[in-house]
Amino acid sequence: ADDPREAAALQAVALDLENQRVVRVDVERTRPRLRAFRSEAVRAQLSRMLTRFCKARGVSYKQGLNEVLAPFVAVALARAGALAPSEDEAEGVGGAADAAADDPLADMIALTPREEAACFAAFGAFASRFCPFFEDDEFVAMQCALALLRLLLLYHAPALCHRLDQ
Repeated sequence: ADDPREAAALQAVALDLENQRVVRVDVERTRPRLRAFRSEAVRAQLSRMLTRFCKARGVSYKQGLNEVLAPFVAVALARAGALAPSEDEAEGVGGAADAAADDPLADMIALTPREEAACFAAFGAFASRFCPFFEDDEFVAMQCALALLRLLLLYHAPALCHRLDQ
């Protein structure tokens, strides 16, 4: 996890996936109530990690991958002492987009390149082991899981299964 080459590769990755716009939109939607995730620097790091993941595995980006990455970034930010709740988070008040505009400290939050590389390594290992469907452009693993779920429903709740089939 402490590979300087990976840190350099993350810093240098070109944000040029075919569906990079989807990555950008998903990154903007990732944990917007947390001050750290409103930071442009953290958003840039999320974009780099998601893009590098897809390029390294030769797959296209799939929506939802940002939500798999988010807890790893949150843990890394917390370890770095950068994940303190802002006032709107502590009080449970909405308006995260407005709060971002009024929060000059938000853009000072970021992981170091070394922390970013360690976070990326942990995320990549987790995604490969527990979310293999993100690395499969045909979603074969997910199709198999859904077919198995359908069979379980057919056995245990046939009326529900038939209703869902309609």
